[in-house]
Amino acid sequence: MTSTAELGVSITGTRLIGGVFCVHLRGTFTQRGAEQGYRDLLDRCIASGSSLLLVDCRQVDGEPTFSERFEFGKFVAEVNIAAVHDGRTQLVKFALLGSYPLIDPGRIGEVVAVNRGASVRVTTDPEEAVTWLGADPGEVLPHLAELAGPTD
Repeated sequence: MTSTAELGVSITGTRLIGGVFCVHLRGTFTQRGAEQGYRDLLDRCIASGSSLLLVDCRQVDGEPTFSERFEFGKFVAEVNIAAVHDGRTQLVKFALLGSYPLIDPGRIGEVVAVNRGASVRVTTDPEEAVTWLGADPGEVLPHLAELAGPTD
């Protein structure tokens, strides 16, 4: 069994809002946690009946290396494409919302995932993330803030 410390992050809230499966995470980035967490969140998104996934990582610390960003982008594409080939879903649009230095200005993970057939947007702007998913920011963003729970 994998401990929360090994994964590095915890889910503080999930909710289907305006057709978007929204998730809020808190903790510290680890490669293993990112991959295991993404697989779990994709499964939850599919189970919700949505093909739109917004993961809010603005309370996740860490600065992934170039290699970790590359590998995560590759992993996201592989898992998404596998879910489509297995007939579990249509291609899930995945928006990752974060802040620097977790999010890198070159968006290497996004580029890698998109080049491998995934539909991914990495951004530091909440409105951009929601709009890119095709949802209404006025409907989604107020509830997204609620998922963060109480602040320390």
